[in-house]
Amino acid sequence: MRGFIATESIRIFGAPVHIHWSVLVICTALLVGAIQTPLLAVEWLVTYLAIILMHEAGHAYVAKCLGCRIHDVYITFIHGVCVYEAPYYEKEVSLVAWGGVLTQLAIALPLIVLSLLLGDSQPAAVRVLTTNLGYYNFFIACFNLIPAKGFDGEKAWRLIPTYINEIRARSTAKKVTEKIIRRIK
Repeated sequence: MRGFIATESIRIFGAPVHIHWSVLVICTALLVGAIQTPLLAVEWLVTYLAIILMHEAGHAYVAKCLGCRIHDVYITFIHGVCVYEAPYYEKEVSLVAWGGVLTQLAIALPLIVLSLLLGDSQPAAVRVLTTNLGYYNFFIACFNLIPAKGFDGEKAWRLIPTYINEIRARSTAKKVTEKIIRRIK
């Protein structure tokens, strides 16, 4: 892919992570623009990029568990893409799509609970963590579930009809089997 810089030190399940040049430009511009509060700008940038990396790592993890080889992970300023060997079944494609979102939620929900428990007594560093990796992460995970082209929801929500059809098929097979057994007796 054009415009990406391969990183040698950052890998997700053995796959190289490629960062688009726009990430570096926008990060630099934000840091320069936030010269008054550089620490806050760095915290936001690091957590935002961490959210994207965690999300893509979730896709990679599920794909790897399904026996798919992870080829590459691409990170842009807005989103990421995990490139992996295509699974055999549509259900597996849906499971991989859920992997990123569920990883985000597994991190976000405990941090949101921690934030609610601590309330206003949170130290500043904890507040940044619970806000960025908690609430903001939760929002992005939910946004990713929009069932539209380019979002994980496009593939993730296909899992529900797939499971419903499997349940129906099992129920039908069970009824047919019971009918045959009754005839044999």
